[in-house]
Amino acid sequence: MLLEKGFEVDAIIENIGQKQLADHLAKAEFYVHLAHPEGFPMACLEAMRMGTIVVGTTGGGGNEFMFHNETAMC
Repeated sequence: MLLEKGFEVDAIIENIGQKQLADHLAKAEFYVHLAHPEGFPMACLEAMRMGTIVVGTTGGGGNEFMFHNETAMC
């Protein structure tokens, strides 16, 4: 649906290194976290560190730093 609306979508479906992940996040405007975090969602923090807007659900460690319309879109 995003592609149909003219958005560029970059889905990472393979294992990549930290440098490659940082490069992807630095280019992205949004990071959509598709997993419900039961532990600590480090990927969300990494995206925030790169200035990327995080979209996802809270839970587990995400409750500590993902606040709707403040630090993320939950």
